Amino acid sequence: MRHMKLSEYRRQAYTPESRPDERTLRRRIDRGELAGKREGSRYYVLVDENGHEAQYLASVKPVNDLAGQVLAKAIEA
Repeated sequence: MRHMKLSEYRRQAYTPESRPDERTLRRRIDRGELAGKREGSRYYVLVDENGHEAQYLASVKPVNDLAGQVLAKAIEA
C-alpha cells in the first residue's frame, strides 16, 4: 500500500462532474470514513497497488486520535 496525495486521488477516483470538494474528503479522512492520514496540513489517501482506495481500512473507525495513529502505524508496517 502507498499514500497518494488527496488532490491526485480526487482526480483519479472521480469524474469532473462528481468530484467532491477537497474539504469534504479531508473531513472523511478525519472521521475515518476514508482510509488516509494527515501529515501537517497535507492529506493522503491509502491506496493499493492499482491506485484504488483501501476499502477495508475505511471501515475501521478509530475511537480517538491516538487510536487512529496507532492503527495507521500498524497498517504501514
